[in-house]
Amino acid sequence: MKTDNQHIKALLDKYDHALTTADEERLLAETFQGDQTGDLTGDAAYFKALHQLQRPAEGAGTDLAARLSRQVDQWNVVEKTSGSRARRMSLRVVSMVAASLLLLFSLGLYLNNRKSQPAMMVEQQTDTFSNPEDAEEAAEKALAKFSLALNKGLNKVNNVNNNHN
Repeated sequence: MKTDNQHIKALLDKYDHALTTADEERLLAETFQGDQTGDLTGDAAYFKALHQLQRPAEGAGTDLAARLSRQVDQWNVVEKTSGSRARRMSLRVVSMVAASLLLLFSLGLYLNNRKSQPAMMVEQQTDTFSNPEDAEEAAEKALAKFSLALNKGLNKVNNVNNNHN
């Protein structure tokens, strides 16, 4: 089948846009199989280079598969360790939040109960004397008794100091 240069260039354009069929690609490969001269030399080099990029070299696939397998294994190890680390971090965060809430709750209960206790004590206190004169007389007796006890203690301290001098 004889093809002209314009038809080949049209097929190359379709090939560049990935619109060719398998038969058209075979026709291009057969056309550019030999050495080309003239208008199609640049197109031939371009097509041959693209075709060689599409076909892997012999033995390269097995080495690539082994390398990819090792890489996937490494990624799995990294994913497992990072997942475990993330779980531990989230567990720590949850426990810290729970401890903080427990502390705040306990503090709130303590402060709430503490404020109510002095109010109850104030309500329970009552005066011991209903007459102010009786209260004054009792206070004078208590102060006198306190004064006597204080004077007695100071006299003893003075005696000890005088004996040591």
